Amino acid sequence: AVLPTGTSTDNTLRWSGTAWVENANIKSSAAGLLTTNAGITISNNTSPLKVRGSDGTTNYVLASQGAGNTPQWTDPNTLVTNAWKLGGNSGTSPGMGANQNYIGTSDAKDLYFGTNGLEHIRISSTAASTATSPLGVIHTKSVLPGGGSGLITGMTVETLFPSTATNPVVAVGGLFSYSTVNNSFALGVFCAANSTVYVTGTASTSTVRALDGIYIAQNSTNGITHSSAIGAYGRIQTASSSNNTTITNGAAFRSDFQLYSSNSTITNAHGLYVENPLLGFGIQNSSITNFNGVYIENLTVGTTKRAFFYDGSSGNAPVAITSLGQLGIGRSDPTQSLEIRNGNILLSNNNNTAGELRLAEPSSSGSYYSSFKSGAQTANINYTLPTALPAANNGLLISSTAGVLNWGSNLAWDNTNARLGANTTSPNTTADINGDLAMRENGFTASNANNNDISIGNFSFVRMTGPNAAFTITGIAGGNNGKMVILYNSTNQNMTISHNDNNSVASNRIYCKGGANVTVGQYGVATLIYNSSDSRWIVVSTN
Repeated sequence: AVLPTGTSTDNTLRWSGTAWVENANIKSSAAGLLTTNAGITISNNTSPLKVRGSDGTTNYVLASQGAGNTPQWTDPNTLVTNAWKLGGNSGTSPGMGANQNYIGTSDAKDLYFGTNGLEHIRISSTAASTATSPLGVIHTKSVLPGGGSGLITGMTVETLFPSTATNPVVAVGGLFSYSTVNNSFALGVFCAANSTVYVTGTASTSTVRALDGIYIAQNSTNGITHSSAIGAYGRIQTASSSNNTTITNGAAFRSDFQLYSSNSTITNAHGLYVENPLLGFGIQNSSITNFNGVYIENLTVGTTKRAFFYDGSSGNAPVAITSLGQLGIGRSDPTQSLEIRNGNILLSNNNNTAGELRLAEPSSSGSYYSSFKSGAQTANINYTLPTALPAANNGLLISSTAGVLNWGSNLAWDNTNARLGANTTSPNTTADINGDLAMRENGFTASNANNNDISIGNFSFVRMTGPNAAFTITGIAGGNNGKMVILYNSTNQNMTISHNDNNSVASNRIYCKGGANVTVGQYGVATLIYNSSDSRWIVVSTN
């Protein structure tokens, strides 16, 4: 047979049955290797494909070893190193830097997670901010299937630390949620672990308490603009199809402290703790108006409505504030603005100033009040009020030594005419005594000769004793306008009332009728009245 002339280097010859034909699909190198430009088809199990005399290993694949090298049977798990496997990966280098490993997109595209063709979690393409940002390291969105409306259960993240961890370094932990619906609220929980958290990642003065855990945002063009932006919203709700439902002891928000470990202590545990609101350093033109540590809306639903209730079980006194603003101490259902059952009210002080019980005047525009307060005491003083109203107008309260007050039946005060009645409720004069009048006696021991500026005290009937010779009264101390004095001479000596005698102080001297001295013998009396216009005692009568 005549060989054909070749058209290309390394082509081979193929016998067609009648002649040799140049074949470009199978080439031969100088090293004796054949290169085929064709596929391999195996239609039975009796003639398996062998490479270098080997059938290979189960689930291995035939992998090229590069130009001029024979293919080899290879474990497919060793072929791709930069892929996430269903069985997990080892030897990774976590991070977003060069040659580091992460799950996500390398371009500005959101990463979606879903089931049954519906989106449930979306990791935004917006980059996570620094540790001081409330966005933290997870930025997720909860999406309603089909764009519908209703309740959404978003994403719950729980931050856990090993039991051996000491002050684990976490910039911001927990969850931040952002709502894209106008006038809706987003809630984020930060630092849910009971540990110290450092903003800078190291132990410094820039610290964040681990239990400070809630960040709230509301979607609107101007940030939080709703009049009642809610920090933590707790709700118990039954679906419309859940008829005949009973909720016993439900709590939309509940605080609970429990110790199950020995030698453990909770110091200053607060079921609810509200800190002073803060304006950040360097913030300008900002303010907080009408800050309410606890705000309770008007209560209109419920058989018994209480804004606050402490049940006072186990012998403790209950405390309640009703929907009407009535405060009960010792009573869960107060009927007055303030009702205290089985207890006392004490206005104490630590500044040496007695507190006052103040009663405002009956005017909404008035600013005056009447008050009661205690004086300096060495013992407790208790007053018991009368058990009934007075029998007639103008009654006066009379106290016993035990502080029991009763309405006086024999004394009355006419406030309209400024009159005092004794044994009458309708006095006709400034002092109206319906009965006899008595002045108690007080003794004064005089001396012989002159007795100047004698002091008789707060008495009007004075018995003179002492002298064994004639004696003279030149003046009487303690004169007040209208005061009356009766001087009774019980001695057997003459008593002389000296007219305007210079031996006594001017305001204590005595004016006698006609400017002449008056002599009162044994058992006689002299009646005097003090006149403030003259600053003198005036002798009214003698016998």
